[in-house]
Amino acid sequence: MRKQITVGNLNVIFIGPKSKLDLLDRWNEYIKTVFSDGYSYGSRPQRLLKDVNILFISKNEPVIIGRFVKNTILKVEQVLKNEKLVPRDDSYESAPSSVFMFLLKTHTLIYLPENPGSPSIRSFRNFLEVTINRERKIYINSISKDKSAAEKIKIIDENPPAEVSYIPIPMISTLDEQLNRLNRITKIKVRHFYQNANIDVKSWIKGDDAILNALKAPKIDHTVTKVENIDGVKDFIADLAEASNASFKIDGMSDDGALSISNDGVQYSSYISDYQINEKILLVAENIYEKYCSDRDRGEIPPIKLKNDDEKIAVVFKKNEKR
Repeated sequence: MRKQITVGNLNVIFIGPKSKLDLLDRWNEYIKTVFSDGYSYGSRPQRLLKDVNILFISKNEPVIIGRFVKNTILKVEQVLKNEKLVPRDDSYESAPSSVFMFLLKTHTLIYLPENPGSPSIRSFRNFLEVTINRERKIYINSISKDKSAAEKIKIIDENPPAEVSYIPIPMISTLDEQLNRLNRITKIKVRHFYQNANIDVKSWIKGDDAILNALKAPKIDHTVTKVENIDGVKDFIADLAEASNASFKIDGMSDDGALSISNDGVQYSSYISDYQINEKILLVAENIYEKYCSDRDRGEIPPIKLKNDDEKIAVVFKKNEKR
């Protein structure tokens, strides 16, 4: 069976009036609770994590792997029979899943839907944002007992709500092919996301960190019109792809008419052959990671900069053995 993997940047940040934190800054407090086997949200449909493992997939690659499951009931209200629509009242239990691999050093998400109806990356992003904020509230309540009003306000300020973003990583070869079709560019729109507590920005937006810092904002939009240097756009987009901290959309004209290009539209994806449904998660992860590394080494995926060093990663493995 042939399955498709997609790669993007998944980032979790906490920005408040007095705090700027990222995923690992709150790992022990409540993040690790979310990334645990069987953790769920909702009833029907219920979304939950299964087969969760936190380990080193290679000597220097710490990851969280698991399955994201949508446990639901499929209802059938009518069918086509003898070319006529016929009412039917049937229901079936269904639990399609997607495999996720979250590379902790770069916040790279590798995602593989396993079945028809598997939960999407957007659903996974939403699940994380809702559940992390739910656990944040539980944590705040637990440490706020018997505290004064001023102390409770301070605790809330030190634990701002989470915002989770997902930015597709564009496939370089396909992106170049599409950009080469453009004769004229009418508009470029870039949404730049705050990455971790220590922002890393390119020179073309070197003022953004000050703006985001001052306003305590998680993202900022740029719109550029009447662009004349198409070759410059290629370098510009290549930098965005490497930084993996911005979504973009390019509007322009080609020989065939109007053309829009975005990293949603040209996001990297690749296929894995001979995929076995319900295979052990560690075997699946090794297979996915091998394919990802192969495509990265060939230049299909841009190199992604490190966002967490070994010292930050260590907090995850203080009570987790390397397997």
